[in-house]
Amino acid sequence: GTSSGADQSSVPEVFPVLLKELGLDVKQAERLLMRHEALQNCRADAARNVIAFLRKEAGISRPAALSAAVRANTQFLMADLADLRESLAALKAITSAPAIDSLVRSCPAALLLSPVEIMERHRLLGSIGMSFDRVARGYAPLLVRSWDFVKASFDFLVTNPDGPGFSSEQAARLSQKYPMLLTYDQQRQ
Repeated sequence: GTSSGADQSSVPEVFPVLLKELGLDVKQAERLLMRHEALQNCRADAARNVIAFLRKEAGISRPAALSAAVRANTQFLMADLADLRESLAALKAITSAPAIDSLVRSCPAALLLSPVEIMERHRLLGSIGMSFDRVARGYAPLLVRSWDFVKASFDFLVTNPDGPGFSSEQAARLSQKYPMLLTYDQQRQ
């Protein structure tokens, strides 16, 4: 066996990809594989293709940013490349180039939303008077939050007796300017 006690045949196919393509050290790669067991069966070629997509097409070109995005969202390594391309195309269809850059940089997990989910979030934000593009530029992680949570936070600003009692228009304007308002959890705060 090797010094780590594992023989070469038990090393997951994706292990060298984690080292070479993402720049992880051996201990980081081992921890990632232990925390996310599904990666044990991840195909190296598929993982390389997704990493190339994230780097070249999605624009996550900085090695540290790419590594952080994949470590935080290991589902990328098992995602279907065609699905990721469709999601990026859906985002590009409804969002400005600066918003796409901001979105991919601050919330790469948005690429894991299906085109249907993206369009639905666009519609739902519009239904409360907010711009998807402005949210993508202002606080993109809001786009991957559950809609029930976002809507409950918006309703707190407007209708909850303990809330500030804004009109819908005021709440939309303020939430668009300060999207983190919609991350307020009235149960905990």
